[in-house]
Amino acid sequence: MVDYEVVLARKERYQEKQRTIYVGNLNFRMEDWQLEDYFVQYGQVNKVHLSKDETGRSKGFAHIVFDDRNDAINAVNEASGAMLEGR
Repeated sequence: MVDYEVVLARKERYQEKQRTIYVGNLNFRMEDWQLEDYFVQYGQVNKVHLSKDETGRSKGFAHIVFDDRNDAINAVNEASGAMLEGR
């Protein structure tokens, strides 16, 4: 018997991965909202996950999830090498 909820959950995770970009070498003072403000120029941002350590300090990288896969691709092509907050 197929568990359709599991199948749908896997499909949704796969689709989200297709719309997610990695952003590294970030300033450690960077906040989620600053990343969203910057990347919204490339399309609708659904989620920003700024990785932090157990003390709440940024680890210097984030994952940005766009609404549309093409917007994610455009962001990678256009923002690659861009400076944010001095880095």
